[in-house]
Amino acid sequence: MEISQEVSNAIPTESSGIDSPTIQQRSAQSTVTVKSDETIILAGLIREEKNNASEGLPLLSKIPYIGGLFGTETFTDNRTELIVLITPHVLASTPDAAAITEEYRKRLTGLEP
Repeated sequence: MEISQEVSNAIPTESSGIDSPTIQQRSAQSTVTVKSDETIILAGLIREEKNNASEGLPLLSKIPYIGGLFGTETFTDNRTELIVLITPHVLASTPDAAAITEEYRKRLTGLEP
């Protein structure tokens, strides 16, 4: 089985004055061999983001030792990881395929008539 994973997200454009986002993409390709009804786990598309922001009264928030009384600093750390679980099912006949399709259709409430 050949598997391709991709994660895309929009980030602010930093290289020009145009006010449009840049699409950042991360992808991975794998070729795996697995028995029917056994689950494989694919992971590894990890994103770590650290942001530091400060705000406060101009000039006063920059004074050493007492500047903290006139402003705030914010530190954030975000980590995301894409994990995909795949369980292939080998179907021997058309009725088996119809039964599996019907089972998934029942799980998805939006597809019921």
